[in-house]
Amino acid sequence: MLHENALFAIEKPFCWPDVPEFVTAKIGINQLGTGTGDKRLKQNSAAHESLWERIHSYYRREQKAINENLGLIVALMAAAAAIWSGFEAHKARLDSAEIGRGILQTQIDAMQLDERPFLVAAASGWKLEAQRGLQSTVVQISLNARASGKTPAFDVAIREACVLDPNSFTHLPDFSLLEPSFQLSPILANHEESAMDCPVTRMPKDQGYIRAYGELLYSDLFKRKHTTTFCFVIEDDHTAVRQKGSLEPCFGFVPDFT
Repeated sequence: MLHENALFAIEKPFCWPDVPEFVTAKIGINQLGTGTGDKRLKQNSAAHESLWERIHSYYRREQKAINENLGLIVALMAAAAAIWSGFEAHKARLDSAEIGRGILQTQIDAMQLDERPFLVAAASGWKLEAQRGLQSTVVQISLNARASGKTPAFDVAIREACVLDPNSFTHLPDFSLLEPSFQLSPILANHEESAMDCPVTRMPKDQGYIRAYGELLYSDLFKRKHTTTFCFVIEDDHTAVRQKGSLEPCFGFVPDFT
């Protein structure tokens, strides 16, 4: 029979965190709870507390780093949003300014169009100015440049040609072959005219249509340059029986205004 203070040996597996899986413990009955096992329990508990403190410290450091990085990211996003907002506002201002300039330019163009002068060519007629025996006949063509509009036309000039054209009645002349211009008038106001006489010499055997065509050139009050084209025709046979007559616009010709 065992005495309660007697020592006896108990060998059994003993599991504890952070210690080897099997621990051989030899303890006395009177030392249970107060001897070596209790000491080991305190040591293991302190080790666990130290481990959890290290884990909590690591977690707090990581959480702090995450929070700091998150704050930096949020600040960068806010800065990017502010920059983008400023860019959009600047772009909107530029677009508004461009639209304003476009509207203003449209108003200026409309005002200048309303104020600008227009020049047109009018045919007064033709007449036989001189007859030199049987050798030739001179046909004098009279044209006029007429101004209209709220402001005058400046530096009025003309490029013209009066020819006996052997081509058909419907043929249109080549304006690129016109001679250099010469000045008609330094200024033409509304309803004013400037004469443009143009002679054509015809030999007895010449056949065809006499044409007078050309281009008026002028500037407006705003220093813009403009042009007006014209073309008139008479039948040459008319000169055989008449001393004068009228001109007609060239067949199919449409004056060009710029």
